[in-house]
Amino acid sequence: MSDLKGRVALVTGGGRDVGAAISRMLAEKGASVAVNYHSSKSGAEAVVAEIQKAGGRQGPTRPIFPTRTSSGK
Repeated sequence: MSDLKGRVALVTGGGRDVGAAISRMLAEKGASVAVNYHSSKSGAEAVVAEIQKAGGRQGPTRPIFPTRTSSGK
């Protein structure tokens, strides 16, 4: 992957598992990363802290699309 400096990436599920790994990798390549989460706020904050410590730019974001409940509402 080439240099991503000046690019912005939104990683859904960026606070856990594969999403967290992708968030870190994109930040290492120079992208500003928005770490999106649904229920793992602490995981997203931990990923953000790691990226910031390494000198990257990013921030945690809450869900940007409405989520439905199990009843469909």
